[in-house]
Order: sequence, then structure tokens, then C-alpha cells
Amino acid sequence: MVVSVVEETICGVGAIRQSGDLDLCYVHPGWQRQGIGNSLILAMESQARAWGVHNLRLISTVTARAFYERHGYVFLPEKSSPGFGVLYDYRYTKILNKIA
Repeated sequence: MVVSVVEETICGVGAIRQSGDLDLCYVHPGWQRQGIGNSLILAMESQARAWGVHNLRLISTVTARAFYERHGYVFLPEKSSPGFGVLYDYRYTKILNKIA
């Protein structure tokens, strides 16, 4: 888990597993577009490298797709499908370089 705190306020959280599954990257709407999401994703990618994980996977909502694509995640249309509780599961992957 990664938590972003600004001025004693939790404004973002992220979660990654040793399997390479990025389960969560959320920034409170009032704190978006201030680099917090970028910091969360970089911290999780750094942890993945420390674990020796070089292939990350995630399922995105439609609203977060552009964010992940800006960070080098590649859309996998053949693995994407209607999801549970959302209109569609957009699956992404990213191969990490061994040295960041």
C-alpha cells in the first residue's frame, strides 16, 4: 500500500501485489492533477522492481485510461471485457525496465 498525505490529509492511495497486479491507484478528486497520481504510480513501480517483478497488470475504469496510457501502460483489447459493477474492464500491462 502507498498513501499520499498532504498537509495531514490523505489525498491518494495505491495498492500493488507481489504478483505484479496493480489493484488500486486513487486520488481524491480535489487533489487530482497535482502530481499525486504520478507519485503513487512511481512508488508502486519502484516497489515492484525491488520485488523483482517486471510485468505489471491492471484493470482500469474508462476515466483512468488516459492516466495509465500516459504512464506507459499498454491496453490489451483482447483481454478486456464487460466487468462487474462497471460498464467495461479495460486491461493494461506494462513491462518495467530492470533499472529505473
